[in-house]
Amino acid sequence: MYFEDINSFLDMGGYGLYVWLSFGSAVLSLLVLWLDSFFSKRTLLTQVLNEQARQARIKAAAEQSATAEQSATAGKSAIAEQSATAGKSATAGKSATAGKSATAEKTATAEQRTNGETI
Repeated sequence: MYFEDINSFLDMGGYGLYVWLSFGSAVLSLLVLWLDSFFSKRTLLTQVLNEQARQARIKAAAEQSATAEQSATAGKSAIAEQSATAGKSATAGKSATAGKSATAEKTATAEQRTNGETI
């Protein structure tokens, strides 16, 4: 179908109103769909970035917590080792002192016997 002028093209043989409304509504629907998709994509990307940042914060907090627990456990172990070592040293010191006193008494007793003295 060939049109002689623009008015006959727009008139579309008397059906121009229906033809152009259908084309207009189709273009408007596609434009709305494209804009909705565009803004939904931006919103979705923002949500994904926020979720990734949240996951990174959770992971960092978990690592920090694990490090703190390891430090606390190591600190408790060091304190336990120090107190055990101090306890052993004190016990060893008491035993050594007691052993020295007993040895000294035996030696003194032997010397006194040798000299003729009795305790």
